[in-house]
Amino acid sequence: MPWSINGYVVVAVLPLLIEVPLALFAWRRRDVPAAFPLALLSLALVEWSFFYALELGSTSAEWIYFFVRLEYIGISLVAPFFFLLAARHTGNVTWTAPRRIALLLLVPAVSILIVWTPLSTWMWTSMDVEQAGTQIFFISEHGWWFWVHTAYAYVLNLIAAWILMRSLVRYPNLYRGQAASLLIAVAMPWVGNLLYLTGLNPVPRLDLTPFMFGISTASMAFGIFRFRLIDLMPIASDMVLENMSDGVIVVDAQSRVVDINPVAASWLGQPPGGIRGKSTQEIFAPWPQVLTRFRQVDSGQLSFEVETGEETRYFEVRVSPLHGGRFMPSVGRVFIVRDVSDERRLRAELETANRYQQVLNDLLHLAQSTRSVQSFLDAALDVLLSVSWLSVESKGGVFLMEGEPPHLALKVNRNLAEPLQSLCARVPVGRCLCGMAAESGQIQFAAGVDHRHEIVYPGMPAHGHYNIPLKRGERVLGVLVLYLPAGHESQPDEIGFLQVAADTIATLIEQKRADEVVRRHA
Repeated sequence: MPWSINGYVVVAVLPLLIEVPLALFAWRRRDVPAAFPLALLSLALVEWSFFYALELGSTSAEWIYFFVRLEYIGISLVAPFFFLLAARHTGNVTWTAPRRIALLLLVPAVSILIVWTPLSTWMWTSMDVEQAGTQIFFISEHGWWFWVHTAYAYVLNLIAAWILMRSLVRYPNLYRGQAASLLIAVAMPWVGNLLYLTGLNPVPRLDLTPFMFGISTASMAFGIFRFRLIDLMPIASDMVLENMSDGVIVVDAQSRVVDINPVAASWLGQPPGGIRGKSTQEIFAPWPQVLTRFRQVDSGQLSFEVETGEETRYFEVRVSPLHGGRFMPSVGRVFIVRDVSDERRLRAELETANRYQQVLNDLLHLAQSTRSVQSFLDAALDVLLSVSWLSVESKGGVFLMEGEPPHLALKVNRNLAEPLQSLCARVPVGRCLCGMAAESGQIQFAAGVDHRHEIVYPGMPAHGHYNIPLKRGERVLGVLVLYLPAGHESQPDEIGFLQVAADTIATLIEQKRADEVVRRHA
C-alpha cells in the first residue's frame, strides 16, 4: 500500500489519542445507561478518524477510494449514536427501544450498503483525486443519496441538540454542564462539515470534520470527569410522571387538563390522549365528590370511594396550586390521587385480627380463672354475647354431646324463652338447626325461622341463628347457638371468627375435662 506520513496525517491522528481511551472507558462502564451509546459514538469517531488519517497518507487513488468507503461506516453512524446518547442521557427512553433503534439505523445501513455496491453513483456521481503540492486529496461530485444521507444526519443532530438545550434550561447546574459539553461535542464536527460542504474551508478540498473531533472528544472527556457525564443522569419529568404509582392530573387556570399520567387515566376509564384538553367538569364525572370539593378550591385533601362492579375502591386525593414563579398567581393545580384500597383492606384485616385476638385472650383467661366446664361455658357465653362488632342478640346457649346414643344437652343459656329451655333441654343429633350442626360438623346459618327450625312454640318471635359446632379435630363436642336479628345477612368475617372461637372453646373444654379428672384422682 503506497502510503506516507505527512502533517495532515499527524493532525488527523491526534483526536484518536482521546477517542480511543474514551471508547474504552465508556465500554467498560456500559452497564450505566448513558455509557453504552457513548461507547458506540466514540467507536464510530475512532473508525472515521482512523481511516481518514489513512486516506490523507495514501498516494494511490485506489487506496484513497477504499479508505473513503471505509470512512462511511463511521460517518453514517455518528449522528444516530449521538442522538441515542442525547436521548438516553436526558431520560427520553422512547427512542432507545430496539425497534426504534432499528429505524434510526435504517438510513445509515443503506448509506453503507450503497458505497460498497454499483449503486455508489447515488452517493458520488464521480470520484477522483487531485494533488495540491505534495498532498493528494479526494474530490467528488455528490449524488442525490449523499444529500439524503447528509440531511438525515443534520436532522438527527438538530433534534439531539434541541433535547440537550432543554436540559440546559430545565435541570440544575451540574446537568447543564453535562448538556453543554455534549452540545460542544456535536457542534464542532458539523461546523467543520458545513465549511467543507459550502466551500468556505480555509484549506480547500480538506474535510475539516475529523479534525474537529479533537475538540469534540476533549469536550466529552471534560464532561465525564468534571460533570460525571455517565454517572449522573437527569431524569426527565415525563418519565417520572409515566412511572408513578400514584395518579397525577395537572390542570390549568381554566380547569382544563394539560397533563395526566397513565395511572390516573386508567382510573378514569380513558386513554391519556382522550383526557388532555378536557375540563375537570368532564373528566371528574366518575368522581363527583372530587368535583364538588375542589370546584373553586386550590388546595386540600379528600378521601372518597368508588363502586366498580361488585368492588369498592378507596382513594385519597391531594390538590396543590401551581405557581408560575415567586409572587406570581397560580397558573393551575395538580391533583395527586392514591388508591388506598389495599391499605384500607390491610388495616381492616389487622383490626379484625386484633378483635379476634382480644376475644380469644378473654376466653383463655376464663379457662385459667374457672374450675369447672360448666362455669367456663357460662362465662364464655357472656364474652361472645358482649362482642360489640358481632351482630348477635343477647341471647344464646351452649350444648354438649352426652349419652348413648349421643344427644345435645343444653348446659348454659342466656335469655332463652322458658318453652325453649324445656324443648331444647335434650336435642337429638340431626334434629333442628343445632342437631344439624352436630351431625354435619358445619356451621348452620338461618336468617329466619325456616323449615329446618323443627323445634317451635306458639308465639315464638322471628329470629335468625348461627349454630356453630364445637369441634376437636373431627369430633364434635357440642354446639354453640347465637341468636341474630330476623333477616340478618351472613358475613364471612363473622363466620370465620365464630369458627375460630368455637374451636378455641372446644380445646379449652377438653383441657377443663382433663383438669377435672386429675383433681378427682389427686
